[in-house]
Parts: sequence; C-alpha cells; structure tokens
Amino acid sequence: PRKLFYGMLLTSGSMLIMALAGWLQQSSGLRVGGYWLVLAYFVITVGELCLSPMGLSLVTRLSPKRLVGLMMGGWFCATAFGNKLSGFLGELQNKMDPMPFFLLLTGAALLVALFLRLLLPKLEAEKNSLQLEQNEARLAELRKTYDLKRSAAAADLRILEIRRARA
Repeated sequence: PRKLFYGMLLTSGSMLIMALAGWLQQSSGLRVGGYWLVLAYFVITVGELCLSPMGLSLVTRLSPKRLVGLMMGGWFCATAFGNKLSGFLGELQNKMDPMPFFLLLTGAALLVALFLRLLLPKLEAEKNSLQLEQNEARLAELRKTYDLKRSAAAADLRILEIRRARA
C-alpha cells in the first residue's frame, strides 16, 4: 500500500516540474525546452508504475471473493472517470496560465497523497490480516498433506510386515 502513496507523491512531483517550467516561461518570456516535458513524463510514468499494479493487486486481495470482478470493474470505471476529468481539465488549461494550472494539479495530487497516507495504517492492517489468513490456510493444507503421507507410509509398512510374516 505504501507504493500507492509514493506513486501519488511522484505524480505531484511531475506536476511541480511542469509548474516550474511554466514559471520559467512566464518570467523569461522565452519558450522552454522539450526536456521539461520528457522529465515530467518520466516522473509521472514511474509514479503510474507504483500506482496501477499495486492498486489492482489491492482490489483483488481485499475484495470478497464473489465481488472481485465487480470491484475490478469499479477500478477501471474510476480510471475512465479520471480520463474524462482530464478532458475537463484540458479545457480549463486553455483559460489559465501554465504555472497556476500545474500548481492546481500539484495541490490536487498532494491532497490525494495525503488521503492515501491517512488510509495506509488501515490498508496495511487489512493486507496483513489477509496474508495471515492465507498463511494459516496454507499451513492447514500442508498439515493435511503431511498427515495423509504419514498414514500412507504407515499403511505401506504394515503391508510389508504382513508380506514378511507370510513369507
């Protein structure tokens, strides 16, 4: 779950990079280089690599077994909503200067990161309790297998003893 938090911090960092580029453009009046965009995309991609796989994993792990498909649909529905929101923000970008626009996005991403930070203890506790349940189930399965093998070995020994007694 901590990767979700780190992913949102990286997303905030990416928006901050773009705000800095907007500030440089506004203060100097010159065009900024494309490397700002490349750097921002690199940072946001690393952030996405922290967010998406971890989010999908949490959805599948923490959802009740019979609702996993529905919850995955909810995850992808939220992604679609986010894409729609980005279209709305694209319209807003045309009406704002670059620096305030990207500072607004930085603040929004930081708010989400703060929200995730507040949820971390609960998410980690749920994940740990689920892991404990899975480990206990696996241990019970291994014990059952061991008991079956042990009783099968005892039966094999008994058959050998009977064959020796007959011979």
